[in-house]
Amino acid sequence: MARKPQFTDAKKGNLEVNYLRLEDLAPATRNARTHSSEQIAQLVASIHAFGWTSPILIDEDRAIIAGHGRLEAAKAAGLADVPTIALTGLSAAQKRALAIADNKIASIVHPTERRKFSIAELKRICGFPDDYILTGSYADQWARCGNAVPPVMMSHIANAMVPVLTERRLVDAA
Repeated sequence: MARKPQFTDAKKGNLEVNYLRLEDLAPATRNARTHSSEQIAQLVASIHAFGWTSPILIDEDRAIIAGHGRLEAAKAAGLADVPTIALTGLSAAQKRALAIADNKIASIVHPTERRKFSIAELKRICGFPDDYILTGSYADQWARCGNAVPPVMMSHIANAMVPVLTERRLVDAA
C-alpha cells in the first residue's frame, strides 16, 4: 500500500518530497507534451547518472501536473516509486500554466493554432504582469521568457529554501 502523501499549500511555499508508487499516480489526460523514445532514454540516463533532481508535481488527487516524461522514464528504468511534490490550492488554470512552464515553454507551440506563443502569451503563462517589459529582439524576448523561472514558482522555491538555509545558518532568520 502506498504511503499517504503530505500535501503542500503551493501558495505558502512549503514543499515536501514524498515517494509514491508509479501506479498511484494519474497522468493528465491533456498532457501538453509527448516524449520520444530518445527523450525517455535521455531521462533514464540522467536519473541513473544524477538521481532524481526534479520530483513529479501532483495535485490533491495525485494527478500529474508536471513530470510525465519523468514518470515514463521511471517506468522504463523499472522503478517502483518516484519522488513527488503534492500541491494544493492551485486552480485548473494555474495547474495548466505550471505544466506548460515545466515543459520549457520556448520549445513548444500554441496548443490549438499552428504558431508559437506570442511574447504576451508567454509572459502571462509564466506569471509575469501584463505590463512587464522584455527588451531585445523577438528571439531575445522569447529566450528570456522561456528560460525564466516563473515569479510565483520562484517565490515558492525561495520560501522552501529559507528554513534549510536558516538551519544551516547561511541566512539570517529575520
